[in-house]
Amino acid sequence: MDVNSFVWQVVFETCVAKVLRDELERLPDAQPVDLFWAISQLVTQRKWLAKILTEAVKKMHQQISYSYPSYKKFFSEVEGKTALAFWETHPSPYTLKDMSEEALAAFLRKHSNNGLSHKKANQILTLIDADGETYRDFQDSRDSVVVSQVESARFFQEQLVSIEGKIEHLMQQLGFQLESMTGINVVTAAQLVAEIGDIHRFSSSDKLARFAGIAPVIVGSQVISFEIVRVSRAIGYCMRLLRALRFVRLVSPVPRENQRMPIFMLIMSER
Repeated sequence: MDVNSFVWQVVFETCVAKVLRDELERLPDAQPVDLFWAISQLVTQRKWLAKILTEAVKKMHQQISYSYPSYKKFFSEVEGKTALAFWETHPSPYTLKDMSEEALAAFLRKHSNNGLSHKKANQILTLIDADGETYRDFQDSRDSVVVSQVESARFFQEQLVSIEGKIEHLMQQLGFQLESMTGINVVTAAQLVAEIGDIHRFSSSDKLARFAGIAPVIVGSQVISFEIVRVSRAIGYCMRLLRALRFVRLVSPVPRENQRMPIFMLIMSER
């Protein structure tokens, strides 16, 4: 945090503290809109679930690598549906010692909706042979750890799907069309709504830009003047809004010169 940001944060917190101390009894009661509040709560819950899922997958990667050194070549996604079924049923090569290529192909067909078969089974068995012997003492205990991590990853994946379904249902009630913007899905749209709240409380786009801390400010003298964007003045929750927008990249169909421009920059350039 630079000096200017620190000063503005101190001033803001001081003003809030003074108002709460001197004007608390005369302040109006907060009247949050239940729909926006519910979306905000679901977005927060989804962020927490996504973070926990990421940690669970990292631990699963580490544990699987002990038994399958070439595991990353088995499946395109280690936490995919077919991959999780494989790790859960065969947490180590020891469980595959009596399995034929035909049997493994049948297993893969079942869990991949016929997307994988003999070619993938042969590849997996070939990689296992190339890795050599990975059996260790107390292998059953090691395998139980992998199975537990797979169950955790699958549980959090299901919870994420459930949460996103609830978010989509609430977003439909708002009638916004944020998803019509290239690169913004229902989750990103919900994050924006959670940060901004009721958009109708802003009478113009300029006021929304100032709220987000991205409004251009004219500085200079009578001789020369120019516009700057004082992002450092943005309050904490507005900075989260900027971070959410910063990673959204535009893809076709857009002009070639704007294909990799962040969406909020394109909006500002069109104003």
